Amino acid sequence: MRLKTIIPNLVIVFIAGVFVSFLLLNISNKKYYTDSGVDIFIHFILPVLLVLLALSALRLSQDSRLVIANVFFAFVMAVYGAEWYLTATLESSKTGADGGVGDTRSKIQVIEDLRAKGVNAYPAMRALSLLVDGDDGQVTSDLQSGGAPLLPLGGIAEKTVVSCNESGRWMIYRTDRHGFNNPPQAWDSSPLQIGMIGDSFTHGNCVPPEKNMAAVLRKRFGGVVNLGISGNGPLIELGALKEYLVPLKPQTVLWFFFEGNDITENTPYERRSPLLMSYLLNDGFSQNLMARAGEISNLYKGYLDKYMVKAINRTVTPYVKFMDFLQIYNLRRRLGLNIVSLGVFEGATEEDYKLFAAVLKKAKTLVESWGGRFYFVYLPESDRYFGVTPNNRIRERIHSRMMEMVSGLEIERIDVSEVFAAAPDARTYFFFPGSHYNERGYEAAANAVVAVIKNGPSDRSGGPISLKIP
Repeated sequence: MRLKTIIPNLVIVFIAGVFVSFLLLNISNKKYYTDSGVDIFIHFILPVLLVLLALSALRLSQDSRLVIANVFFAFVMAVYGAEWYLTATLESSKTGADGGVGDTRSKIQVIEDLRAKGVNAYPAMRALSLLVDGDDGQVTSDLQSGGAPLLPLGGIAEKTVVSCNESGRWMIYRTDRHGFNNPPQAWDSSPLQIGMIGDSFTHGNCVPPEKNMAAVLRKRFGGVVNLGISGNGPLIELGALKEYLVPLKPQTVLWFFFEGNDITENTPYERRSPLLMSYLLNDGFSQNLMARAGEISNLYKGYLDKYMVKAINRTVTPYVKFMDFLQIYNLRRRLGLNIVSLGVFEGATEEDYKLFAAVLKKAKTLVESWGGRFYFVYLPESDRYFGVTPNNRIRERIHSRMMEMVSGLEIERIDVSEVFAAAPDARTYFFFPGSHYNERGYEAAANAVVAVIKNGPSDRSGGPISLKIP
């Protein structure tokens, strides 16, 4: 009988403690929120009200408190059961293009199967997979050359690589002479028409090379070099521009910005790397990567032969997976609540925006120094179009800040979010919530670029662009 009294009280106190934790977390991260009435209510007033409501339940009868405890327990079990199901579904049973269950092999299994057939395959590498945290709070490259850190900004050159699987089929392709996702002849174009800078969306995850944005632009304009690599942020991208595009001097440079993580995750992480910051702060800094392709490939092969599993799993540690599960990441994403949930923030600080602006200014100056044109291309993520909150406040805030930044720097822009918003159903541009674009999405984004470059740029103040929806 005593347990029947104690357990409901403990559950109610626990519920109140959860809301207190939300409040304390929001207070400690108040710099990520605006001073709008909605933000103040959601992040500060509502948790207080919920704490008071939970504590007031202690005044209810014993039977009522027992009902609350049972309902809460059932709710928690249902929520985490749904999270477990969604996590398992996304991990192991992606749907193929024909509607059936796709290739559920892991990346390691695919590589081993290819090697068994005589194909010397490797994982698609990225700079992010080489960066490690130091005891001093800085991040440095795990790859060494002559006793000094070396951070390649491309993958392993002229090898068959296994990239990703979101469609039910693994993306497998052969890298170019510098480790990027281009045809072999891409680097021979003279003059080079277009250079592309960006992350996994620019790279073309997770579609065949002939279906990504670079392929669409290549068909229309000819010479295109795509330097997109998964996980890239602004400092890595500036480094790629300085290492590879400055020597080539393309007529047009497209800087692709992905609103999902470029400013909220990649910028604060990359600024912790002294090597990457050197690309911004030191005009003469270079790792001479273009001339070291052979050395980089040999170092990569030695590193991957020894640490392949570590390199593949570096950014998806058991701790990260556990924290995602604890925060019901996949369920919130499916419901469109991953940004506005209490205590779960994805914002950016003023320091992050200032750093990004400095990077864009440096990139624009470099491109214009050889007479090239510099475009900023804004790529939206899937959260805008799935779930119960289509008007994502924090994503709109990022969009507004970036458009204001680009306008202030007098950079010509191409806003793909406008194109997707005008589509009958933008969800058809994605494989599933949280995925990269599918073939149709990449085509729509590339056509937005084609329309601006072909028909003339927008005014430098960032005025609206009228585009046809494919």
